This record gives sequence, structure tokens and C-alpha cells, in this order.
Amino acid sequence: MNNMRFISRFTHGMVDYAGALVLLTVPLIANFQAASPLAYWLSMGAGFLLLTYSLLTDYALSLKKLIPFQLHLALDTLASMMFLAAPFLFGFTGLVRLFFLANGFLVLLAVLLTDYRPVRRSVSLN
Repeated sequence: MNNMRFISRFTHGMVDYAGALVLLTVPLIANFQAASPLAYWLSMGAGFLLLTYSLLTDYALSLKKLIPFQLHLALDTLASMMFLAAPFLFGFTGLVRLFFLANGFLVLLAVLLTDYRPVRRSVSLN
């Protein structure tokens, strides 16, 4: 395994579901709706999309293996770029700005540290 890519597909899956939970709950708890309805809906939409494509990704924690893992990582990268750009494009400030920037950075870090290579399965003839 590449030393820089130490996050397994299984661990990445756990991070995905935790991330979806964060995207869906923090805006409710922190009342993003009051600060920026757009930030609220972007986070909720991203949370539902992450949950959906995680459930359909070809890794251990999915329901159906329809999306190749490398496409999943490309979607994560796109989401990261969206989160990093959103505060500047939409003028988010304060906690909302910090939330979007932190999510963008953490998602990009997860992508960069995830071992994307196919898992080798050994076959026993015994």
C-alpha cells in the first residue's frame, strides 16, 4: 500500500456516512437557516447526495455496488471544490463559512489519503 494512501475503502465508507450525518445535522443544530437559507440547503443537498452515492458505491458498506470507487472519489473531489468555493461565491460568513471550508478541506484530505486501488482477494483452493 502506498504510504501516503493509508485510508482503506472500508474506512472511507465509514467516513462517508459520518460526513453525511454531519452535513445533515449541523445545519439544523446551528440554525444555518437563520444565517443563510442557501447554506442550509446546500449542506442538506450535499448530505443527501453523499448518502445516496455512498449507498450505491462499490465498497463494503453499500447496499448496491453500482458506482465504481474511483467515480465515487471523483464525486468527493467535486463536492470538496464546491464546499471550498461556496463561502466566496455566496458570501458565507462566520460559522457557516468555517463549516464549508472545513468540510471542503477534510473531504479533499480524505480523497488524497484513500487507497483507491482495487482490493485483491485471495482464493483458497482448500
